[in-house]
Amino acid sequence: MQLSGKSYLFMAFTAATLGACVGALPLGGQGCPCAEGFTCCEQTNQCLPSGTTCPAVDLPPPGKGDTDPPPTQPNASCAEGGWCWENPTPHARYHLAVWASALTDVWAVGSAGLATHWDGAHWEVHDAGTQEKLLALWGSGAADVWAVGLNGAVVRYDGRTWQAVRTGSTALLQAVWGSGPADVWIAGHAGTLLHWNGAEWRSAAEGLPASEDFAGLWGTGPEDMWLVSVSGRLWHREGSTWTEGLPSGARAVRRVSGADGVLWVLDEGTEGGQVLRYASGAWHAVHTSSARTQLLGLLALSGTEAWAVGTAGAVRQLGPNGLLSAQTIAPESLQSLWGSAGGPLWAVGDYGQMLERTASGWRALREGSTLLLHAGWEAAPGRAWVAGGNGALLREEAGRWSSVASGTSEELFGVWADAQGEGWAVGADVLVRFGAQGASTWPSPLASGRLYGVWGADGTEVWAVGEAGLLLRFDGQRWSQVQSGTTAALYGVWGSGRADVWAAGAEGTLLHYDGVRWSQVTLEQPSSEAFLALWGSGPGDVWAVGSHGTLRHFDGQRWDSRLPFSTGDLVSVWGTGPADLYVLEQGDSATLFHFDGERWTPRTVPFGGRMGAVFGAGDAPRVAGSAGAILRLQRR
Repeated sequence: MQLSGKSYLFMAFTAATLGACVGALPLGGQGCPCAEGFTCCEQTNQCLPSGTTCPAVDLPPPGKGDTDPPPTQPNASCAEGGWCWENPTPHARYHLAVWASALTDVWAVGSAGLATHWDGAHWEVHDAGTQEKLLALWGSGAADVWAVGLNGAVVRYDGRTWQAVRTGSTALLQAVWGSGPADVWIAGHAGTLLHWNGAEWRSAAEGLPASEDFAGLWGTGPEDMWLVSVSGRLWHREGSTWTEGLPSGARAVRRVSGADGVLWVLDEGTEGGQVLRYASGAWHAVHTSSARTQLLGLLALSGTEAWAVGTAGAVRQLGPNGLLSAQTIAPESLQSLWGSAGGPLWAVGDYGQMLERTASGWRALREGSTLLLHAGWEAAPGRAWVAGGNGALLREEAGRWSSVASGTSEELFGVWADAQGEGWAVGADVLVRFGAQGASTWPSPLASGRLYGVWGADGTEVWAVGEAGLLLRFDGQRWSQVQSGTTAALYGVWGSGRADVWAAGAEGTLLHYDGVRWSQVTLEQPSSEAFLALWGSGPGDVWAVGSHGTLRHFDGQRWDSRLPFSTGDLVSVWGTGPADLYVLEQGDSATLFHFDGERWTPRTVPFGGRMGAVFGAGDAPRVAGSAGAILRLQRR
C-alpha cells in the first residue's frame, strides 16, 4: 500500500475533515423517513425531491483555537455502556426533538440510546430505554414524558427512568401528542394511529387509509384533533369520527404544530421547504425558504405566530402573512423547537446543540469545543491535553475541559506533555508550546512539512516526526533537525527513555534511537502497510499498529507479527501494561479493542463520527475525534 507522507492521516479522517467533516457520516445513524419520490439527505436529516443534491452540513467556523469558558461542572453523564461524555457537554450526538415542562425540566431525544436532560443549570445524559432513533417527544408533566421513533419504538419517562413500552407496532412512528396523561396519541407510517387511555394502547386508525404515512397530529382535546399525512392529506376528528378535510397541497410534510385552532405545517416538498397555515377551513403558504436554508423544525405559539428552524442555525419567526424575523443562532443544523407564547423557547440540533431564548435573546446551553480532534495525551490522572483541527488545543483539569488559544489555525496532529502538564503540540508546519500559563507557537520553524507525532522523555529531550522522514529534537532550549535516514513519512514516535526511542511510518518503516544515533530496523516479516501509532509499557513491551489491521509487538529482542483482529485501520494505541492494552480501529464507525494479555475484546464507541486517538492515565481510557468528541470508558 503506497502512502504519501502528506496524505495518510487525512485518509484516516476522510469523512471528518475540512469541508465534508462529520457531514459525510450518518452522525451516529441519523436518517429520515421520506415519501415516494424524495431522497433522504442523512447529513441534514431531511427529504428533498429525487435528483436534488443534498446540501453540505455546516460545521463550526474555523478559528485559532480561541479560548472557551470552562464547563459549569464536570460532565458525569455515563449512559452508553460505560461510556461517559466529557466534551462537548452534554455530548456531540444529535437531537431531533425537544419538550419542556418548565425552565428546570427540558428533555431532548434523537440519537439511539440517549435522552438528554437540562435542569436549568446542569446536563444529564440518560439511557433512553431503546437503541432506536427517536423522532418525536411530548409529555403531560415532569413525570409523564413520551418519545417515539423508528421500528415502533415507544419509551416513557416516569420521573425516574426511561422504559420501553410495547404497543404492538413496528412502524416508523413520527409524532406523539396528548391532552393529558390518560389521552396520548401516536401517529406513524403505514396508517398507524395509536391511543393511550391511561391503561392500555389501542389502534385508533378505524376509518383512516392504511396506506397513508402520518407525519403529525395536534388537537385541543380528545374530541378535537387534526391529523396530517406525509403526502399532505388532512383529517379532523370530532367526537369519535375522522373526516377528511381540504388537502394542504404539501408534497412531503415533515412537521405539524397548532395553537388557538390554527394548524401550521412544514412541507419539504419544495427546495428549502415551506410553511403552510390552515385557518377557517383554508390553506395558504406563509413562507418559502431559500434553497440555501432547509427548514427542519416548526412550532406554533399561537394562531398568529410560529417559529421554524433549519440548517446552519437558521431561525425564522413567522406570522399569518409571512416572515417576521430571521436569525442565525448556531453553526449547526437545528432540528426542533419547543416553548410557549410569552415564555422561553428551546431549539435543539446536531452535535448536542441546545439553545434557549429568553427576553435577553438566544444563548447556547451546549458547552465545549466541537472542532475535530486528532491526538490526546494524559500526563497524569485529571491532567490531559488534546489537539486537532483549526489549531484546536484543549486542556483537562480535574474533569473539566476548556479550550486554550494555541496561536495557530493550522491542523495539530500530535500532542505530548510531561508530568507537570508542560508540553508540545505539532502539526502542519507548526510547533506549539503549552503549559499552565497558556500556549504559543514556536517562533522559528526549522523545516517546512507536516509533523504528525511528538514524544518526550522529559522537557529537555523531546522528539517530533513528520512527512518525508522529518525528524526534530528539542533539548530544552532549541529545536534541531536530525537525519532520520529515510524519506518515508513518519506518523508515530514513542520511547521508554532517552536511550530507547522508536519512530514508525509509511511502508512498514521502523526506526530506533539508542541514545546516540537513529537506525532503521529490518523486520523479519516486512510490511508494506503504514504504521500509524506506537506505544509501550517498557523497552521489552512495545506495540506498533497501522493500516488494514497491521499489528506488531516488540518483546525486547524482535518484532513479531500478531494475528490481526481487524481489517480496518488501527490509528491509535495506549495501555497501562502488557495485559492491559487498547487499540482504536477506525472504519465506518470507531471500535476500541482491549487486550488482556490473552484475547482481544471489541467495544463500539457510541458515536457515528470518526475517532482519531485513544489515550489515558491510570486505567481509564479516553477516545477523541470528530465534532470535539471526548469520551471516557468506565472500567467495570
